Amino acid sequence: MRRTIFSAFFGMLLFGALTGCGYHIGGLKPKALAAMKTFNVVMMENRSLEPQAGVLMTSALTDVLQRDGTYEIAKSSSGDFRIEGCVTGISFRQERSSYTDSYLSTEIGLQLFVSYNVYNNKTGKLLTSGSTTATSTFFNSGNVQTARTNALSYAVRRAAENIADRLTNG
Repeated sequence: MRRTIFSAFFGMLLFGALTGCGYHIGGLKPKALAAMKTFNVVMMENRSLEPQAGVLMTSALTDVLQRDGTYEIAKSSSGDFRIEGCVTGISFRQERSSYTDSYLSTEIGLQLFVSYNVYNNKTGKLLTSGSTTATSTFFNSGNVQTARTNALSYAVRRAAENIADRLTNG
């Protein structure tokens, strides 16, 4: 009998302590987006020389925000806010070279630059804006085109996660 009462008391004490920890589902929205519930992502502009970078960025950002769950995806005209952006550039740099020829790259770094603006869909007012950079690397051996495409895809995903983190967690 005592054990049952003690267990019940301890359970209520533990439950009371955990409810006061401040944890909640979803992100802590930034002040400008606090009242927003639904979003849409406009096709991102691509100013880089890499084909389809804007399409990849749009798709990745939509996917990351949808998986986060802080906001719900909506049709373009019915969302509370919209995200417009641009892949402003992609640069490549040599990370490692061949030990016999310093001009021959064995590992190449890719750096992706993205800027974005968030607008209220109803008023057209700019709510927030920013930019992010993401990096990736690939090796200059085998099928270089596939390796380069995979590196771009990874950098796009990281950039989308950076933007989503700012929009969901402030």
